[in-house]
Parts: sequence; structure tokens; C-alpha cells
Amino acid sequence: MIKSIEYITILLLLMIVTFTACLSTKIYPLNMDRTDIEESPIKLNGYYYKIYGANDEFVKILFLYKNGVILDGSSFSIEHLADFEKRFRSGMYAIQAQRFRDSWGVYSIKEKEIKIEQWYSGNRCCETFLKSGDILSSSEFHIRKAYNFNDNTMSEKNEFFKFKPFHPKPDSTNTFIN
Repeated sequence: MIKSIEYITILLLLMIVTFTACLSTKIYPLNMDRTDIEESPIKLNGYYYKIYGANDEFVKILFLYKNGVILDGSSFSIEHLADFEKRFRSGMYAIQAQRFRDSWGVYSIKEKEIKIEQWYSGNRCCETFLKSGDILSSSEFHIRKAYNFNDNTMSEKNEFFKFKPFHPKPDSTNTFIN
């Protein structure tokens, strides 16, 4: 009987802690509005990727859409690229991304500058970051800065994203961006 009461007490405490953590999770709004990209100086019929890591063993993928939406294709070991591309093509990745706000964001292009704002799940979902940089060509851009709206900090970046043709792209429809 005492063990049963202890078990129930521990279970109740865990439920209270979980509920309190959920209440304190703040979802920050994006600061940029989504706008259609009428004429793009960069290619949009595929995805952009960056290779990184001490031995260039990781890849980060971003899908940019004509409607100004960005889908984060995740970061993973480059040896899994073919598996992820299968998930992108099948539509499974987009279906799974529908559940996660930090899979989405918006971007804008003005002349030779690109700005990307996304949700990131750091301490708790979802903080917003604005990355900005230069368009180097129709198939490459360079992110130079990142601004964290939540703590008002700026950091320098040196991220080069290159284009890879890819069809079909995952659907950009989501419930997080109008």
C-alpha cells in the first residue's frame, strides 16, 4: 500500500512538472512576413545545401519556395543523403514536418541579399533567428550573420549554401505560416 502511494505521488509530481514546462514554453512569432518571390535571382527548382564538420561529414538542407516559405530539410551525416532524398521525394518528410514548427520559416530576397528567418528549438521551441547574407550566383549564397530576436544577439557566420536540382520538392503547405 505504501509503495502504491509513493508511486502515485511520483507520477503526480512528474505530471505537474511536465504540465508546468509546457506552460512555460513560449512560441515566438516570426518577425518577417511571408511574401511571394516574383523574380528570383537564385534557382528554386531544387534545394540548397551546406557541407560542414571537421571532415565535411555533415550536410544541412534548405528548400526555398516561390511563395517565400522555407522548409528545413534537416542536418545529418552525408552518408544518409540518399535516404533523405528518398523521404523528400516520397512526401514522407513533408508529412512529418507538418508536426514541427521548427521545420519552417520564411525568406526574402532584395537585390543581392537573402534573409532567412526560422524557428529553432533551443532551450524550448520556438525561438526565431534571422540569418542574412549575399547571393553569390544563381546557385549559391553565403550566410554572414545571424540575429537572435529573443536575446537580441548578433553572431558572425560563414555558411556557404550551394544549389542541387531536385524533383519533386516536398510540399510547402504548412499550418505555421500564412
